[in-house]
Amino acid sequence: MNESLLRELVPAVIGVLVRCGADFASAEDAVQDAFVRALATWPDDPPRDPKGWLVTVAWRRFLDLATAAYLHERAGDLELSAQLYAEAARAATNLPERGHLTRQAARVHELLRSSGTQ
Repeated sequence: MNESLLRELVPAVIGVLVRCGADFASAEDAVQDAFVRALATWPDDPPRDPKGWLVTVAWRRFLDLATAAYLHERAGDLELSAQLYAEAARAATNLPERGHLTRQAARVHELLRSSGTQ
């Protein structure tokens, strides 16, 4: 395997990912992962299109990282929603007057709206 060829391709592959919508830091991380994978999986005979292989593997890695980041962020939003609804339920069971329950529900709705979860 020609490691110098791989090193020459890295800037071009990063450029492809950035043009496809990845931010530079994420593209760099994904290309580095693809580079490591190429070193580990390519025998002395690289694929016919090393740049295409690197772009494909790096783009898939970028998508994996972006999906994981989105799901992690979304899990935090759902946890916040659950906490707010639990607070509203506790308040509703402790208060006999219906008007206060409506105000509490409005507060929860406003908190959810301001946190971007609705």
